[in-house]
Amino acid sequence: MFKFIVPKGKEQDVKNLFPTHEVTEKASSQGNYTSITAQIMAPSSDTVIEIYQKAAAIEGLIAL
Repeated sequence: MFKFIVPKGKEQDVKNLFPTHEVTEKASSQGNYTSITAQIMAPSSDTVIEIYQKAAAIEGLIAL
């Protein structure tokens, strides 16, 4: 399970990391941030590391 918090407007950047998986979103109370959760079955630990490396390039992203 991957959980990220991103500034408003960056949601699609995170969704693009999981093109074939279901992604859920929840806006913060003030609407400035969005919590994004994706649950996947990764074939290897290298896949998990690769996703986090790509996510690190998204400005303002917080990985949980």
